[in-house]
Amino acid sequence: MIAQLSGRLLLKDKSSCVLEVGGVGFELQMSASALAALPALDAPLTLLTYLQVSDDALTLYGFLSDAERHLFRELIGVSKVGSKLALGVLSAFPPDQLQAILAAADAKRLAEAPGIGKKTAERIVLELADKLASAENDAKTLASGTESVQSEAHRALAQMGFSETEIDLALRDQSGSVEQVLTAALQSLGGHL
Repeated sequence: MIAQLSGRLLLKDKSSCVLEVGGVGFELQMSASALAALPALDAPLTLLTYLQVSDDALTLYGFLSDAERHLFRELIGVSKVGSKLALGVLSAFPPDQLQAILAAADAKRLAEAPGIGKKTAERIVLELADKLASAENDAKTLASGTESVQSEAHRALAQMGFSETEIDLALRDQSGSVEQVLTAALQSLGGHL
């Protein structure tokens, strides 16, 4: 399976982008919100991916965060929810908001996503609410150590003179030791200097 691609952004439109990796252009289907967050053309870019294999096609999906990719996988695992519908849900709700909707079993709110009717929303909530709630509890148990890493990295970046906005963006979705988080954050911030 192709888990990640790093390269140069060649094209983007309303439903996909093309990422050049070693002279090969990979087309990746993405949510509208992820496409809107992509950098300018010709910029270096790393995307997490999911490869869907069917009888007549190989389709590659791109994601900016592991949370978004995880939710996509969970959504397409729900009966009668395909990849197009899953991308529609991810376009309507950022991953943290979608997780909150599912944790609250708010089928009415979920039905606001394009293409999701009342019954589909109820099916998604029924199949995913408990599954994601138990995963969230496991994540909270691990988060106590992560919070201190994030706090230390935040403090170090603030002492270096970075703004709160820059720090928040740089630390988003970072994990590992303080050194690893700081290294990744500084690399991210290097593009904004």
